[in-house]
Amino acid sequence: MALFSRLPNEIFYAIASILYESEVNALAQANSFAYHLMNPILYQKSMHQSNGWPLLWGIIHRRPQTVKKALETKATALGEALALAASSGQDQAIKYLLYIDNARFEAQFVQQSSVPRGWSNKMWTSDRRTKARGFKTHETRVRDIDKGPSIFSDRDTINGRAPLSRAVLNGHIQTVELLLGSGHPFLAAKDSDGRTPLSHAAQRGYVDIARLLLDSRYHNISAVDCDSRRAMDYAILFGSGAMVDLLIKSGDTDMDTPDDTGRTPFSWAAQYGNLSTLKYLVESGRVNIEARDREGRTPFSHAAGCADAPTVQYLFGLDGVDVESKGSYGMTPFAHASREGNLSAVELLFNSGKVGIDSPDSGGQTPTSYAFEGCGVDEQGLPWNWEGLHSVRKFFVNCGQVDLDTRDNEGRTPFSYAAENGMKEDIELLLTSGKVELDSTDNEGRTPLSYAAEYNEDAEIRVLLESGKVNPHSRDITGMTPLLYGQQSGRSWTMAPWA
Repeated sequence: MALFSRLPNEIFYAIASILYESEVNALAQANSFAYHLMNPILYQKSMHQSNGWPLLWGIIHRRPQTVKKALETKATALGEALALAASSGQDQAIKYLLYIDNARFEAQFVQQSSVPRGWSNKMWTSDRRTKARGFKTHETRVRDIDKGPSIFSDRDTINGRAPLSRAVLNGHIQTVELLLGSGHPFLAAKDSDGRTPLSHAAQRGYVDIARLLLDSRYHNISAVDCDSRRAMDYAILFGSGAMVDLLIKSGDTDMDTPDDTGRTPFSWAAQYGNLSTLKYLVESGRVNIEARDREGRTPFSHAAGCADAPTVQYLFGLDGVDVESKGSYGMTPFAHASREGNLSAVELLFNSGKVGIDSPDSGGQTPTSYAFEGCGVDEQGLPWNWEGLHSVRKFFVNCGQVDLDTRDNEGRTPFSYAAENGMKEDIELLLTSGKVELDSTDNEGRTPLSYAAEYNEDAEIRVLLESGKVNPHSRDITGMTPLLYGQQSGRSWTMAPWA
């Protein structure tokens, strides 16, 4: 090993030039002389062959000196590195990055498929080693690993966030100041979805950061994103009164501009139950509380479907709110509340005496029919908001004032929809009420059992069959029987005992 120090440096450089990165690393471990000689070469090779991984490693592990050494290789493609440093508020690393002449801060890898696979593997290995040594893993790193390598891209396909937006989203006010002070053109870039840093600050309620952005030349207070929403829209939607005040004082007084769905900020605030914001907007006198979206729905209609009781009660009591307004398909707020399983809204409207409890829409469906149809399934394949829907269904069955056997324009009854979409308990509610025809046929000749056999689960099918009041052999207009629908859906064993 002592002979190493006697060899001319040029020989080492010549040897290193034909070696792989891993081989140079092994050579650098020979002794301290080889390490000091090979380390710069190792950084150079690693930055080139691993797409700048040493730089990213230094940022992930919060090692400013590693970042500095990696940048001594004259690397200029720094978009991913700046995005990652901005996300985690590493101001020293950002200063090193901004100091590089001719640096390019646009994303190097704009599509997820183009991101080096090695990044993901190295991040996983690096994370395991860090945890094994007892160090706390930074939340940003954990999030990056979970989402995959393309989190580095400032215009990637996952969230497309530019560096300044990343700093804003994470509330790093000093990092925001640092980036704004750099004067780089990339600061004016929007995210891939058209969002601006100001819109993110408005959404998170970061008033101090919003002031910095408003005082800079890198903002457009009226800029719209791909959903036609402005910073003001996000401030209203997420209930930040202080942010709304700031934006108004900064010159944005338009609080009633619709987005690409025709919905106003007031409509969104109504849906999500931002009561304080709703009151602020109403008292301002600058919004239309009856503004209709492209589906003809009003803010109250959206509130009835999703909002909490205080919000629905507040809007219900406002002068000028039409509690029986119908959308493009003829659905009333009461129908939406029923379909979404919003029991508090259903009870309020039902007890008010101001709504038609059996009012059909353009397809002939009543609120009761919608309640038993539901509104789809969640990520686990279970009926969405089943507890809320079951409560509404139970309310309708027990109230004794609604038609439980009404037919829509397709000839389907609430029991038909319950058999298709409901749980066992929902079917039993109607089955034991004695107020519905269990084997009714719709316009296509299909019975509730026919729909259950095709779409529902075994427990629900058995409830119908065990009632003894349904015919598994009935044929629809195409000649199909419930048994045949069950066989098509792979449930022939369930139907077999009644074949």
